[in-house]
Amino acid sequence: MSEWLVPPSNRTLTPFVSRATREDPLDWWQPVDLVVYHYTATGPGAGPRGSERARMERWLGGGTARSSTHFVILRDGTVLQAAGLGRRTWHSGRSEFQGRSGVNAFSIGVDLENAGPLAGGWEPYTPEQVAALRRLVYQLVMEFPALEDPAHHVGHEDVTARKRDPGPAFPWDVVREAAAQAAADRPPETHDAASPGSNAANIFFVLAVGAAAWLVLS
Repeated sequence: MSEWLVPPSNRTLTPFVSRATREDPLDWWQPVDLVVYHYTATGPGAGPRGSERARMERWLGGGTARSSTHFVILRDGTVLQAAGLGRRTWHSGRSEFQGRSGVNAFSIGVDLENAGPLAGGWEPYTPEQVAALRRLVYQLVMEFPALEDPAHHVGHEDVTARKRDPGPAFPWDVVREAAAQAAADRPPETHDAASPGSNAANIFFVLAVGAAAWLVLS
């Protein structure tokens, strides 16, 4: 598994990640099979397409709130990563998915820089964000086969009644399309270790021939 999907220049490490000092860590640490999407609830800034990279980096670095996420997609399409894929971030709080509580333990958090509800509706996600989201979803599905299932891509609002993000403007069709494309592009995996031509089959053949020769010579 690749821990990092962005170059070092786009990494801002968060201090708020799961740690091995928790009691009975194996009871809560689970394999990733879910992505939870959020908006940052921040208005446009002075950067390209209204992005505020410095503000997002302060948050990811632990300077403004005791929360975190794996990825933030800025309004200009830049993707920041705050934790490796093998770590668990604090992005969903008290949450539940399909009867399993503590969603952070088995999910990847993806935030998009977006204000959410506005006076006249909801802030749309920028074309640059949508394109970056498509690429990121594709990469995540390639890393975690369980994410091929569109039902394993949810909004924060789907795992806790306290939230409304990522809101009705979120491009769920893009998420579904990217997941389906990654599933189609994934190389078929060999589940039968003794299939014709496999190493196991070849070893078995050599052993069988050797045993037969021994019987003939003995």
